[in-house]
Amino acid sequence: IDQVMLHKMSGDRMLGPYVVAVQLTEQFGALPVALISSLFPVLAQAAGQEPLFRHYLGVSYRFLMATVFFACAVVTPITAPLVSLLYGKQFLSSASLINILVWSEAPLFLGVALTNALVAKNLQRYLPYSTAVGAVLNIGLNLVFIPRWGALGASWATLISYCVAAVLFYLVFGPARGVTLQGLRIAGPPLALSLAIAAALRYMPLHFLLKFFIGALLYLAGAWMTGTIRRSELERLRELFRGALLMFRPEPP
Repeated sequence: IDQVMLHKMSGDRMLGPYVVAVQLTEQFGALPVALISSLFPVLAQAAGQEPLFRHYLGVSYRFLMATVFFACAVVTPITAPLVSLLYGKQFLSSASLINILVWSEAPLFLGVALTNALVAKNLQRYLPYSTAVGAVLNIGLNLVFIPRWGALGASWATLISYCVAAVLFYLVFGPARGVTLQGLRIAGPPLALSLAIAAALRYMPLHFLLKFFIGALLYLAGAWMTGTIRRSELERLRELFRGALLMFRPEPP
C-alpha cells in the first residue's frame, strides 16, 4: 500500500530509495516465522497450563526480541556505508529510511509471537481486526505524512501502523491483554539497550565494520546482563530446533 501511494503522490524519484530500504529491511521478515515455528507446538500443548504457557511464551518473546533488537543496534549506526556498499552511492538517500524501517521489524517480531500465543489460546478471532486496523491506519497516515515528508513520511507511517496493529491494538481486548503486556515488558530492556548503542555509535568517527563489531559485543553483553539472553533457555531452544529438524527429515527408503 505504502509503495503505491508514494508512487502516486510523490513519483519515481521518491519511490526508488524507499523500495531499496524496504527490500533491505524485509530480509528479516521471514525470520520470526521460522524461529517461532518450533515453539508453537510447545505453546499449544501448554495452553491449558497458565504458568507453563507463560514460561514458554516468555522464551519466545525474549528470543525474538533479542534477535530483532540486535539487528537494530548494529544496522542503525552503519546504514550509509552499508547502502553504499550494497547498492551504490546513488541510493544513499535510502539510509535515513532504513534507520526507521529497521525498527519497524521489532513490532512484527513481537507480533509473530503474540499471534501464535493467541492462536494457541483459541483467541484468533481478534486477528482479522488487527489486519483491518493496520491497513486503515497505514493509509490514513500515508495520506497525511507523504505530502509533507515524502518517503520519510511513508517510513514513519509504516513504523507507527505496525506498532499499533501488530501489538498495541490487542490491549483493547481483555483476554488478549495479559499476553500482550508480557511481550511489551520483555521488549523494554532490549529496546532501551539497542537505542543506547545505536545512538552512541552513530556519530563516532569509526570504520563501519568496527562499529558493527563494537555494537554486536555491547549488545550481547547487555542482553546477557539484563536477562534477555539466558543460557538455560538457549539450550532449550537448541533442543526444540533440533526436534523440528528431525520432524522434517525424510524417511529412509
